[in-house]
Amino acid sequence: MVIIKFVVENVRLRCTFSYLGGLTSRVDQIRLPESTFQAGLTLTANSQTTRKITVLHDLRCPMRDGIELMTDVHMPVGGGPFPTVITRTPYDRANTMTFSLPSAIDLAQRGFAVVSQDVRGRFDSDGDWYPFRSEADDGADVLRWAAEQPWSDGNLGMIGASYFGL
Repeated sequence: MVIIKFVVENVRLRCTFSYLGGLTSRVDQIRLPESTFQAGLTLTANSQTTRKITVLHDLRCPMRDGIELMTDVHMPVGGGPFPTVITRTPYDRANTMTFSLPSAIDLAQRGFAVVSQDVRGRFDSDGDWYPFRSEADDGADVLRWAAEQPWSDGNLGMIGASYFGL
């Protein structure tokens, strides 16, 4: 079973990720308005592997200042909407070697929509890259964008070690 648990503490989102009972990690995330998430939200997806997934390539995710960030979404075929996991990277969203475990494909096969995004100014995303400068605002904008998509059930989380989890 895949369980991703989020807790809002002092307007900071904390994520604990457990993957098939093996990998567990805790990542502190960006500061968001308290109303963005319900305290104690847990995302749980189907523990059975779904064999077929689809990928929406090169979606343009708008930021509050008009910049658009390039985004791919992996998700199961049919059904939905799905709990949604987001990862953002300066290392090229399309390069599967840079995605931290578990992979977008594996999570999608288990019932999640997985958003993979190039951060501002990197690879196919618009804007200029200044490390860490825009991540809080852009991260919040991506969360809001994902929650509004028809394939998302509004239950959101972010995953990743280091820059992937911003």
